[in-house]
Amino acid sequence: MPAEVILHPTTFWNIAIMPIARPGKPMRVIAVGLWAFLASAWLIGCGGSQDDSVPTGAVAVKAPTVTDIQADRLSYRQITQFKVTGIALDASVTASASNCSGLVAVAPTVSVPGGWASSTELNWRCTPTATGTAAVELQIKGAGASLLKSQTFAIPEPQVTMVTALGSLVIELNPTSAPVTVDNFLQYVRDGFYTNTLFHRVIGGFVAQGGWLVPATGPAGTLLSTATTSPLIQAGARAAIALESNKGLANVRGSIAMARTNEPNSATSQFYFNLVDNPGLNYVSDAQPGYAVFGRVVQGLTVMDAIGAAPTAVRFGQSDFPLNDVLVQSTTQTK
Repeated sequence: MPAEVILHPTTFWNIAIMPIARPGKPMRVIAVGLWAFLASAWLIGCGGSQDDSVPTGAVAVKAPTVTDIQADRLSYRQITQFKVTGIALDASVTASASNCSGLVAVAPTVSVPGGWASSTELNWRCTPTATGTAAVELQIKGAGASLLKSQTFAIPEPQVTMVTALGSLVIELNPTSAPVTVDNFLQYVRDGFYTNTLFHRVIGGFVAQGGWLVPATGPAGTLLSTATTSPLIQAGARAAIALESNKGLANVRGSIAMARTNEPNSATSQFYFNLVDNPGLNYVSDAQPGYAVFGRVVQGLTVMDAIGAAPTAVRFGQSDFPLNDVLVQSTTQTK
């Protein structure tokens, strides 16, 4: 009797459809094939094939995968939230950022006890501290500091919209060349310091200066005209800042710069617009340090010119004080 063989199911199928070559014994070939087929089915039923199921009580672990990173807004010195999406974003996933201070996670890891890790979204917040096409980089890492995804983000130059009694101006700031001065100005903007301040010094063909005085207030907070009541010094001025006049920015028409006393490092809140090119206000040397330019008007030059054309007189001990109040009604960082 020939030796018995175990046939693979595909072999069985091939034999089953082959012509019977041994007359008188057709059933033997079919029986052998049928036995192999049943044995294969038994192996599958007993776990003999590959199976993705998880034993009862076990936790199947997937490696974290990041598919996308998005930012809710990208603005200099304003908190930005980054949404990280992916698969199995568990507690091993961390983040680091360049040029973005105060990075902190704001969403907990989510998982299903006894099952697959199911977190598909994590969030971090930080504050961009630089501008440019790839100013901020966010890196997402897994266990062992393995890099899951890295992405850069463009941060535009910050802009402030200044609404005045004569119209609105949009001022684009330059934190790359004058970071201390820009951050100082933006902090005053965020504090609401410039709300209802007066342009107190206007010299046609030279400068228009503000950021120091406010009108007195009457009943229910109404503003009193300086035609009848002396203005007041605005409260909330902070410490003086270091002078950044030698950073390559010039006092040209439409630029904004910081006013100061004869002491170079004395600027606080007062700013001025250059109504014309004023090269005499630029840095020359340490002995002639000039005045720090930190931005320029990108919209509203006609408004600036209207402020610069305001009639003035000697008032309240100040030369070139506008006869009619020219108020800064609000300042807001809009970009």
